[in-house]
Amino acid sequence: MNKGNSSIISFILTIILLILVEVITTTIFPLFGMSTIRFSFFTLLVLFLSFYKNTNWIVLHIIAFSYIHSIFSVETWYLSSFIGILTSIVVAYFSELIHLSNRLVTMFFVLIFQIGMMLFRSIVFYLRGNNFEYIFQNFMGHLFEIAFLTILAPFAFDILSIVWTIKTESIEEIG
Repeated sequence: MNKGNSSIISFILTIILLILVEVITTTIFPLFGMSTIRFSFFTLLVLFLSFYKNTNWIVLHIIAFSYIHSIFSVETWYLSSFIGILTSIVVAYFSELIHLSNRLVTMFFVLIFQIGMMLFRSIVFYLRGNNFEYIFQNFMGHLFEIAFLTILAPFAFDILSIVWTIKTESIEEIG
C-alpha cells in the first residue's frame, strides 16, 4: 500500500476513534454522574500529530478533527482549530528541543502544552467577555482533565502510533 492510501486510512481511523471517544465522554460519563468531567481527546490528537506527524497536511487534519470535536462540545471549531494550529507551529519551532525519550518526558511535554492551550483558550474567552477572573476559574476547572490526559497521553500516543503506522522508538517504557 502506498503512503497516500496509508495516510487516508489512518485519517479515517483517527476520525472513527475521535468520534468513539467523544461519544463515550458525552453519553456514558454522564450516566455515571460525571457530567461535568469532559476529557478532550482532541487535545491529545493535536499534540500527537504535532510531535510525530508535523507535515504540510497537519492544518487540514486539525481543522477536520476540530470540526468533529465541536459537534460534541460547546467549543467552536474555529477556536479549537486556531489553538491546534498555533500549538503545531510552536511544536515545529521547538522540535529540536523536544525529544520524547520516555513516558515521563512525554507526559511533561503534554502537560506543558495542555496548560498553554488552555491558557490561550481562556485568554481568548476573557477578551470576549472582559472578565479577568475567568482565566483562573477556567484553569482551576480543567486541572483534573489536564492531569488525567497527561497520564493518559503515553498510552493514547501508543494507540495513535499504531493507527498512523509511525515507528516511535522515542516512546519507551520505563523500568
